[in-house]
Amino acid sequence: MKTRVLLVNDNWHSCQSTEINIRHKFKGISIITCDNARDAIALIRADLPFELVITNFNSVIIAAQAKHSETKTIAVSGTLIKGEKMKGCTPDITLAVPFTNEELTEAVGYCLDGKLP
Repeated sequence: MKTRVLLVNDNWHSCQSTEINIRHKFKGISIITCDNARDAIALIRADLPFELVITNFNSVIIAAQAKHSETKTIAVSGTLIKGEKMKGCTPDITLAVPFTNEELTEAVGYCLDGKLP
C-alpha cells in the first residue's frame, strides 16, 4: 500500500511547490491536497489513514492526531520560528515559512522513515 500524505495549505502556490518537491524526492507516495481546513478534517474524519499531514492549520493537526495518534504531522507557518509550537497543538515538526527544499525533504524523511533531520 502506498504511503498517504495529506497536504493542506490555503496558499495555492505554496501547496503546489510543496507537492512537487515531495513527489520528486519521495517515490511511491500518494498525496492528497486540500486548500482549506474544513475539507481536510472531513477526509480525516472519513477514516482515511494518512501517515503524514503537512498543514498551516492547527485544527487539521488536532483532528489528525485525535483520529490516528500514529499520524505524523508537520506544521508550516509564516509566523512561527523553526521548532516553535503552534497554538493548541503539538506537531512533530514545525517549518517556518519560507523553508528550503532541503528542510522540507529532511522533515518529510524524518516523519516517514524515522531519519532525524
